[in-house]
Amino acid sequence: MLNSVMKKSWIVWAVVLLLGFLLVVSSIVVIPAGSEGIVIQFGAVTGTTMQQGLHVKIPFVQSIVKMDIRTQKYTADGLTAASKDLQNVTTNIAINFKLDTTEASTVYRNIGPDYMEVIAHPAIQETVKEITAKYNAEECITNRAQVKDAITNALVARLSIRGIITESVNITDFQFSPEFTAAIEAKVVAQQQIETAQNTLERMRVEAEQAVVVATGQANAAIAAAQGQADDGQLVLEEDAHVVARLVERRLVADAPVRHPCGLSGFHSAPLPQCDPRVDDGLGEVDDEVRDHVDEGDHHGDADDRRIVGAQDRG
Repeated sequence: MLNSVMKKSWIVWAVVLLLGFLLVVSSIVVIPAGSEGIVIQFGAVTGTTMQQGLHVKIPFVQSIVKMDIRTQKYTADGLTAASKDLQNVTTNIAINFKLDTTEASTVYRNIGPDYMEVIAHPAIQETVKEITAKYNAEECITNRAQVKDAITNALVARLSIRGIITESVNITDFQFSPEFTAAIEAKVVAQQQIETAQNTLERMRVEAEQAVVVATGQANAAIAAAQGQADDGQLVLEEDAHVVARLVERRLVADAPVRHPCGLSGFHSAPLPQCDPRVDDGLGEVDDEVRDHVDEGDHHGDADDRRIVGAQDRG
């Protein structure tokens, strides 16, 4: 009988210990890094949140819903919209976002854990339609950064009021109709051909300018050479004229009448008979200046003759 009572008491204590252990374990909750704990009490959101770490809750009364507050990626593909010129544009969007920790309990209470599908996707689609309608289809490509900024600003304003922080928006792809794509490709090819032709024309213009510079330099060199030769010829002509003048002067002096010491008269070009220079009949003396001039003319005569011959050879 005693053994039976002791056995039952051990069983009771074991159950109590087990229940106590389960009670302690159920009252402890761990919130991992990058998460926010939403406290639910009897199925209602209390508005109290738990940060990352170890916390205690009321067992069987409170429950904890963990919401991810790290930066996440959300993609929205195949968003169709009409451009300003009524072209169909299909856009793929990728968003980096995170949940506002101060609004985590409100988001869970009003929207639930699938808040991106419920709130973000329709907002993204509406924003893309609104922004795309402001641009032509071609401008969506050429002004891609401007379109991206407009979509980002609109989404930040739309999602922030619902507790969603939009960090960045990326347009991963623009797709157009096959006809429009072919027209854009043809336009690009034509523009490239125009640029090639302009580059060729510019190259030809530069080459022509270079040819003009070279020709001008050659012409100036030829003119300078001709001018130098003309100056050399002028010097030769002046020298030849000087020689001829000296020769004429010599001839004139040679033909001038002179007085002979013996009283005879004649010309330098015609010899006079010899006489005794000691005889002086008083008729006059040979002029010393004329005699010196004649001697000088005779001295330069041969050199002048040689210069004349050289001038004739050059002529």
